[in-house]
Amino acid sequence: MSNTVMIQESMEVIKARKSQEAVLAWGRDSSKCEIHQGVYLEDLQARYPMLEPDSTWKGFVVGNCNMSYRTARRRIRAAEWHTLFGIDIDVLLNVDASRLEQYRDLATFENAQQMVSDLLPAECGGAGLSDADMIAKWKGDTVAPKEEKHPVAKIVRVHCPSCDTDFDATLEDKRAN
Repeated sequence: MSNTVMIQESMEVIKARKSQEAVLAWGRDSSKCEIHQGVYLEDLQARYPMLEPDSTWKGFVVGNCNMSYRTARRRIRAAEWHTLFGIDIDVLLNVDASRLEQYRDLATFENAQQMVSDLLPAECGGAGLSDADMIAKWKGDTVAPKEEKHPVAKIVRVHCPSCDTDFDATLEDKRAN
């Protein structure tokens, strides 16, 4: 007679394990699936306390997902274009994940579609904007336009020796330009 004990895991723990398995599976070919892995990492981040209640997210991801905390964070931010803004993953796969992460904070519900279109390479139907063009378009010109400086005028009281008259003369300070 064997003493086996059946442990019933809660549905939340089962879902958390499935998310972790998906993260590990997608991680085997990260060059093609950073967005997919980011989607699963985002889900796992919400559920990891079920698997290791005494762990921090940073400790959990480093110890159980075979990646650095920074890599996990970068992939989650890139995947937010799909999870938060609803952009199709197949479209996002045509954009470098590091660029998606770089411009994530500039995206809103109103401009996300247009930003992705600007990030898409021209051969994929997008604008293929460079980083400099993206920054100029979406961050605005970070250098404030130069104010036009007007010459400084000084009024000086002058006495004319030939006519023996006093009058006001204007002197321009050319150093202000």
